[in-house]
Amino acid sequence: MERELTIASELKELNSLRIFLNQIFSDADLNREYFNRILLGLSEAVSNSIIHGNKNDCSKKVFISFLYQK
Repeated sequence: MERELTIASELKELNSLRIFLNQIFSDADLNREYFNRILLGLSEAVSNSIIHGNKNDCSKKVFISFLYQK
């Protein structure tokens, strides 16, 4: 399974990340025990990309790619 998410460089877009990850967990039937840990790590990485990488410039984008193989 491969998925991609593109968001604007705005912290309010982090909710889209939660929805994206939730859909992945559902579709791949992943263990929900790890959801919050993974969401925390991804949220930190995306926040850093928005704040430090893109300097909160909402004209820039952040790309998240997911690949899952059993």
